[in-house]
Amino acid sequence: HPQTICQDVSMKLVVDSNVLFAAIIKDSFTRSVIKSGAFELVAPRLMIEEIQSHRAEIAEYADLSIDETTTVIDWLLRFVRFVPDSKLRPHWRDAATTMRSRDPADTAFLAVYHAEKADAIWSNDKAFIDIPGVRRWSTRDVKAHLLS
Repeated sequence: HPQTICQDVSMKLVVDSNVLFAAIIKDSFTRSVIKSGAFELVAPRLMIEEIQSHRAEIAEYADLSIDETTTVIDWLLRFVRFVPDSKLRPHWRDAATTMRSRDPADTAFLAVYHAEKADAIWSNDKAFIDIPGVRRWSTRDVKAHLLS
């Protein structure tokens, strides 16, 4: 039986690159949530370049041509609002300090979380676990919330 995804657009989630990679590679629950508009999804602008730079690798994993992969990427990115760097600057130093010993490459996602006053970071990355004042939802947590 297909499960119905309940919308909670009042919630804003920062979506991590790896969640988007998973949605591009496979038509799955993750992709269904992204395209459903169940949440307001936000991310740093740099995510666009990160995804584009891994396009060939994504195509290989997804068993798609580069053109097909580009089409899926472009389509999925429409469901995410990208936050400009200028809005992240006031939060960058604190985010960088927090992420220094965890994963400095994820600093922008934490800065978006604070800049946007997001409800959670949707990530399966352990770097976001146990950051005081920051809620991290894995895909399993997102599923539990939507199907409850």
